[in-house]
Amino acid sequence: LSNGEVERVEAKSIPGEDEGSIREILISKEPKLTLLNKKGELIDYYISPRVQIKINKEIKSIYDLRLDYNAKLILESDEIVNIEIEK
Repeated sequence: LSNGEVERVEAKSIPGEDEGSIREILISKEPKLTLLNKKGELIDYYISPRVQIKINKEIKSIYDLRLDYNAKLILESDEIVNIEIEK
């Protein structure tokens, strides 16, 4: 967008991966993570109940995620099934 705002994009059913900086973490019944990806898009992804989270190759929980961590996401439909972070 021309006025310097970042466009929010809702995650579509695209299996695959995405990478970027964590901007928001919603811990709830339907946990969600907002990623600022390499294209400059803010994308909201739901986190699968069976997600595997690794920080520096150690298995961690959603409570160990922090804003601005650079995360590599593995996606299944529109859900994150794997999060890898190297600090």
